[in-house]
Amino acid sequence: MKLSYIYLLFVFLFLCQGSLGQALYAQVDPILPFGIEPYAGSNGICFFDFYVNNFFDLDVVSNYVSCNILLPVSVTTTCQMATIRTSHSTTTTLVKTTMTSDSSVFNNIQLQIILFNGTSFSVNLNRTSEVPLTYNCKTIPENLAFTHSITEARLLNTSYSISTFRFQSYLTLDPAYERPIPDELFSILPTVGFKINTRYIKGSTYLLTFDFLQGDPGPAFLLAFMVKLGSLGSYQVTVPLTYGKYPNVAMDSKVHYPFKNTPNIGNYLQYKSVDSSMNVAPVFYQDFTPLFGQSFANFSIYFKNTAYTDITGQYVMGNSWKNLGVIFARTTYESLSFSFVYPKPTYLTFNIDTFKNYHYRFKFYFDEMDTPNYYYYPFGMINTLANSITYQYQVFLKDYENLLILNCGVETVTQYPNNANNGTDTMPPTVESYSLLPLNETLSVLRLELSDNLSGVYFAKLITDGHVYYIKIENLVMGDIVGGTYELLVPFKKRTSFNLTIYDNAGNVASYSNDLLHYHMGVPQMVGEPLLASLLSTFYFDKNSVSVANSPVDVVLYADLVESGQNKTNRVDWNSLYLKVFISRLAKPLEVVGRFNTSKQLYQFPFTIPQKLMNGNLNYSLYINEQQVNSDTLIGVFGSQAQVFIDNPGEFDMMFPIVTQFLFSPNDTTSSSPLLQFSLTLDEPMKKVVVQIVGDYDHTGKNYTFVDNEPISINFQVDSARCRPQFYFIRYMYTEDLYGNKGEYIRHSSTGMHQFYKFPDLDLPQDVYYYPYISCPSTVVDTNPPSISSLFVQQVSDIHGQQVNITFIANDNTGMSSQDIPLCVFHARNNNYFAANATILLSGPNSIKFQCLISIPIGVPPQLLLSIYGIMDLHFNYIGFTAIDLGAEGQFTLTPFTKPIISSLSFDNTTNTVILTGHNFAASLSGVNITFDGTSSQIYNGISTNTTIILTNIPLAYNYSIQVIGADHSLSNSVIFIRAVPTDFSSSSLSSSDSSVGTPPPSPTPVVGCKSDCSVGQGYGKCVNGGCVCNSPHSGLDCKSVVDTKPVIKPNPVKPSVNITIPGTSSSESPQFTSFIYVVALRELDNTDTLINNYEFNSDKWILVNEGSFSNEQVTTVAYKYLIDNSYNTTIVSTVQVFEKETNVTFGNQQLFMNPSTIKFTFNITSYPFTKSTNSLQLVMTAALESTEKVACSYKEFVDDENSSQYLTLQIEDRSLFGRFIKFGMIDGREQVVTNTQLDNIYGGKELSKSTSDQSYIGLNIPYYTKYALLDPDFSVLIEQNTARDQSNSICTKESKKLTNAQIAGIVVGGVVFILILAAVVIYRLSISSKGSFRMAIKLRKIMGK
Repeated sequence: MKLSYIYLLFVFLFLCQGSLGQALYAQVDPILPFGIEPYAGSNGICFFDFYVNNFFDLDVVSNYVSCNILLPVSVTTTCQMATIRTSHSTTTTLVKTTMTSDSSVFNNIQLQIILFNGTSFSVNLNRTSEVPLTYNCKTIPENLAFTHSITEARLLNTSYSISTFRFQSYLTLDPAYERPIPDELFSILPTVGFKINTRYIKGSTYLLTFDFLQGDPGPAFLLAFMVKLGSLGSYQVTVPLTYGKYPNVAMDSKVHYPFKNTPNIGNYLQYKSVDSSMNVAPVFYQDFTPLFGQSFANFSIYFKNTAYTDITGQYVMGNSWKNLGVIFARTTYESLSFSFVYPKPTYLTFNIDTFKNYHYRFKFYFDEMDTPNYYYYPFGMINTLANSITYQYQVFLKDYENLLILNCGVETVTQYPNNANNGTDTMPPTVESYSLLPLNETLSVLRLELSDNLSGVYFAKLITDGHVYYIKIENLVMGDIVGGTYELLVPFKKRTSFNLTIYDNAGNVASYSNDLLHYHMGVPQMVGEPLLASLLSTFYFDKNSVSVANSPVDVVLYADLVESGQNKTNRVDWNSLYLKVFISRLAKPLEVVGRFNTSKQLYQFPFTIPQKLMNGNLNYSLYINEQQVNSDTLIGVFGSQAQVFIDNPGEFDMMFPIVTQFLFSPNDTTSSSPLLQFSLTLDEPMKKVVVQIVGDYDHTGKNYTFVDNEPISINFQVDSARCRPQFYFIRYMYTEDLYGNKGEYIRHSSTGMHQFYKFPDLDLPQDVYYYPYISCPSTVVDTNPPSISSLFVQQVSDIHGQQVNITFIANDNTGMSSQDIPLCVFHARNNNYFAANATILLSGPNSIKFQCLISIPIGVPPQLLLSIYGIMDLHFNYIGFTAIDLGAEGQFTLTPFTKPIISSLSFDNTTNTVILTGHNFAASLSGVNITFDGTSSQIYNGISTNTTIILTNIPLAYNYSIQVIGADHSLSNSVIFIRAVPTDFSSSSLSSSDSSVGTPPPSPTPVVGCKSDCSVGQGYGKCVNGGCVCNSPHSGLDCKSVVDTKPVIKPNPVKPSVNITIPGTSSSESPQFTSFIYVVALRELDNTDTLINNYEFNSDKWILVNEGSFSNEQVTTVAYKYLIDNSYNTTIVSTVQVFEKETNVTFGNQQLFMNPSTIKFTFNITSYPFTKSTNSLQLVMTAALESTEKVACSYKEFVDDENSSQYLTLQIEDRSLFGRFIKFGMIDGREQVVTNTQLDNIYGGKELSKSTSDQSYIGLNIPYYTKYALLDPDFSVLIEQNTARDQSNSICTKESKKLTNAQIAGIVVGGVVFILILAAVVIYRLSISSKGSFRMAIKLRKIMGK
């Protein structure tokens, strides 16, 4: 092998370094997981590893044979060397060495390199150019007294898991033991019954974890044993089974329910102790999930066996293992059939078949992008037979892809050879550069440059302890997949360390370890837990013991870093912290982002511990720059102040309501219009229950909602025109109790604890015998499915992004169903699916014209495959069509949207900084149009990337409208937001000092999931922070409703009220609706909700504020002012905005999306003279809806999404007035929780609700404040998917017989006018005589001009 000239020169310099008078050195980075060198191990050997950074020539590495460590003293050493990174002509290498102990400190350490030709050279090892590397391999001093302390061992038993087969102690040695002691020196005597694991915490403190070794029932184990620490000595550990009630543990009885947890077997187990006063959980060998119980003497637990063998349940009684008498059955898999069909040059179609007529909730994903797609009806379903269902999906074949991999569920990996690929690509992708731009205290812009020489980059995974972040083609902002720049918004800062894995389209994978990334591009290195914990200077909970027997308890964690959080640069640029609290395995962990409290100068993490949580220590982890430090380590470092004990020795409940009785009738009906009745009984009071009833062929069925412990009784009426022989059953159930415990049941697909575990046969093939059957003997069933025609696909112009309009006609000779709505789905080349439910454009007896409007995210590859699922006729004949069936219209090419789009906005009061995020921004700021309080300007100074713009020092104002100018001078959508600081239009309300307030700390990261799926599969919306964010034109609680843009909306010119008219038709087939929204009163309440002061607004005293009123093509804004006669002259500024176009509005730190025709109220209330600081204010609003229909149904509900908002729905037939009341307000410049209360019982009760009209009163509850309060509700008119008569609690007109609208109109014409006028006059006169009464009279006074 021929050596290069560079290599020969390199060796020559080393051989001649003595004569040159100066030794060369290599800079090294020692690897010290504990920050200092540990003691030598049991054989007197130290392990010492280090990196030699960017030093050795490539030719040296390629000719390397071995290495040695040369020390100035005679010790035995070993050496191994491996290349970590290659850059241009040099490498970074990892050197792993061992050396025997010696009392002296090693310096002048040299690394000797031996080459293949027998020659060698040596290089000095330095930390820096001036500081040599030193190392001291030191044995544990044996001349010290073996003084120590050990905490009483505790069994691991938290509300998250009963892991009592494990117990822990903290051992603290004499401080003279100044180095970490290797794990290998800790051992147990005798070596039976237990095993030990050690973890170094800090100084001379260690966490010792002991596991029981499971044995056959019978033989006893010791209740105390010795832990030996090398030759230093030993100490005794007492097994916790000798403490308290543990010696009395004995099982009296148990109840066991095994049930299906597809694809595993779940187990419910009730354990009852002989001793009824037992207050400790037994030692179980399994890791159980606690559910509920009277105490530890009688409690219930859950276990899922994911193994392939049966497990025998065991527990410890006394000091030996005993059988529980329970076998936890092994995993069994459901059978699904997979096949690839219809291969095309560019895409493939695959089928999934079930062997029964079951809707399994299976999931699938392609390649290594493990972000699964879940089945939901009707996504993928193309036909249904008596004994099977077929699902069909498309997937694009990528260039250079040799093998397509389909992953389905947990059991199946199917591979399909792609013989149509365009060549071979064996080179892995690479990362070229990395940068991070911090935006504020929580967010940053991650920027990666990735490349791949042939097939192009497919996606990348950035992996931390806490999260996996996907970088996909949607994040490509510059270049292409062969070489391009990607941007992603991330919640971490510059000190975050990570690993990176990149995949190309040919299946090649490049894995970049954190070490490689550190030396390749400066990504921070990961550190061990002890070093991570040492970064904290402060750590404590405001409560270390909480009693949750009678109520939930709010707790706050306070923490700070050694690099003080008082330095804002550290907070914004370098560090991020968040807390995970593990409450229960039946719910997601709480994830709370640390916000800096400027008054305490500490990070704070507020959270709530639920009522009735199980007794035990709180389980949590802190993440510092995305690296995890668990609670065991933090307690070892900070002691009891880092611990929270849940004090609840009695009844605990972490389980959602379960079904204890299930009845139905009749068992078999031959009626042509059967009435099926279902009755369910729960084990505890409930807050909300949702039940879905469907049939073997009736896949849509009906949903029923029950609240506030009302009886769960369902009457399911089958339409005679749609009667078809089939079973009807419960496919889905949601239950929620009064403590906030929530659970779901999905027939045949539940993967955890569910409501029907006591009825395991419901998940077996014979479950049909537990449900009613209808035979429909008089029905002649048509079995031919519908067809489609006139399919038309077109991209539509939309300033908010890429939308595709799909129209088609569904036909059937026996009649089409208008209740079963089809689903349109696009599949893109990045293996994502985008969907939208259809809406009906035109309905005839045998055909329906449908429309789907699908939003496609910016950056998605333009090639799309179309499928249409869920088309059904009146006899429930079902069909779905994939791209192969739709022909040329099944493939669509999108024209990429290139204009800039603003997707979100945040505002910092202290710096007057606006952060815009979106797409297609210019890398160098092209300009921003800004309108503030009616004044227009342009800004050209700011920081800009392709997805983010930062604007500083924007003008002070109240209302803002912002629009981004693109690089091609195109204009983005406009975003309107309201600054948190109030502007008094009268110029006399607040002093100048009041107009500058501190930064409102954003609300803690919400942790509650959404109650519905937000119709995400249909493309209607998505779940964000516990609430549904709907895609226009969809709205409502579950995004299934559609915004009605036809209403005529007129803000009152003299008072803050809005009149809404929803036009009807002259034929009376479409009734007219009218609606009215008004602010009624301001009430002061004490802490028992007793009324202290009541200010009813006089409509004549509102003053129009011209300075705050304006109108443009996007929004009409009208501002009003009301002065309350009190000692503070409290002023209410009410701003009413009617939006003409889709608009994003920022309120505080929240993004609110406004559809066209949305009405938004903003209330700004100045200082109020509270009678007591414990009192609160209540701003009362009313809303009403009325129809000209004379035979109708109305429905009203006021619901809570448990997180960000509460919602009012007033519905008549298929129209509703939908009000959103967000659960926070800007109180003295800071976001605070604001609750909202329905007040109908105060303002009229049941008299407010009629079949053709309804009204409601909502109180916006404002906590005590000193400067101002800012509130922000909004309203929309919706077209509902289900009419009011479909709701279980609706109020309907009593009819002696069914009449058409035209018949009713003919009967009542003439007389109805007189009745209405008479009723109006009577109500009006009554309202005059009762001045304090508002109710519906408010509306009538307005109509009559009073």
